Amino acid sequence: MSSGAALQRPSRVLLSVSGAGLLVLVVALAVAGSSSGAWPWPVQVALWAAFMGLRHDAAQRWLAGGDLHERTARRVVFGQLLGSAALASCALPTLVPLVCLLVAGVHVDWRWRRALEAGGVGALVLSAAATAGTSAGVLPAVHGPAEQLAALGLACLVLANIAILARQRERAHAALEATQHARHAELLHAARHDPLTGLLGRRGTADALAAACAEAGTGSLAAVVFCDLDGFKPVNDQHGHDVGDRVLVEVARRLQDAAGPDAQVGRTGGDEFVVVLGGAPDARAVEAVAARVRTCLDEAVEVDGLVLALGVSTGTAATDAPLPGEELLRRADAAMYAVKAQRGDGRSGARPAAVG
Repeated sequence: MSSGAALQRPSRVLLSVSGAGLLVLVVALAVAGSSSGAWPWPVQVALWAAFMGLRHDAAQRWLAGGDLHERTARRVVFGQLLGSAALASCALPTLVPLVCLLVAGVHVDWRWRRALEAGGVGALVLSAAATAGTSAGVLPAVHGPAEQLAALGLACLVLANIAILARQRERAHAALEATQHARHAELLHAARHDPLTGLLGRRGTADALAAACAEAGTGSLAAVVFCDLDGFKPVNDQHGHDVGDRVLVEVARRLQDAAGPDAQVGRTGGDEFVVVLGGAPDARAVEAVAARVRTCLDEAVEVDGLVLALGVSTGTAATDAPLPGEELLRRADAAMYAVKAQRGDGRSGARPAAVG
């Protein structure tokens, strides 16, 4: 598809209006500038070149450095002065109000009210000066077809610029809203998830547990499986934290697979994980998930050529009545430590579930 076909119809209309206005203005300026009262053509060219050059960022920075508001203000003032001088050089001082509105209207850094105020003030002051110069015979003035054509061309450019800038503002506002929405989603995800494993973090786990407990009832259990890795600390001590992090990522993957799609898995501490179940039909369904979690590390973890034997101690708690999530988690934590106390050696072997 060509670039022209890619443009929407309103954009083509605006470009057409702008192009037609510019063409009419150039023809009118050429006719008016050739009159006997016009200034020498090198002066006209210099003034129009300076007027157009103010649209460039380099010229703006030269005017006001890095201050955006001051840069815009000075660009409006200098633009109105140069535009008025350029029209006066072509013997068209009566069109000063239009060029003042054009200059003020194209500055998107200001709000419309500020732009219209700047255009009105500039038009009033510079029109008065142009009128005084014409009346005194200092400034030449051409009346007739050339003046009418130039006015038509400037009016087209003013209207086209207003329409284009309005569309640009709408698009910028929509893009800003989309960016803010995406950024908010990213921040929310980062606040609720563990950056290392991608599982729910402490806050996300608490939210998931609170939601599950709030919906608990007969035939719809809320349950939590508290998991604490066995043998992980020696991995960090002997092989470093980089290896330890990769081990945690692999453990998170296995826990997620073992818990199944209906459960939510979170990492609440260094080597502590929590599996949250909501809407479980009965205790057997909860125990089935807990059993899969207990055995998910029976197979050694391989990282960077290292074969690491780990285990997991678990404690399970369930409720069929609404309960604070913190209380259910406390029960599961106590059940997990009861399992560790029964085992005594801190290693994972045959690990019975502890249901609180």
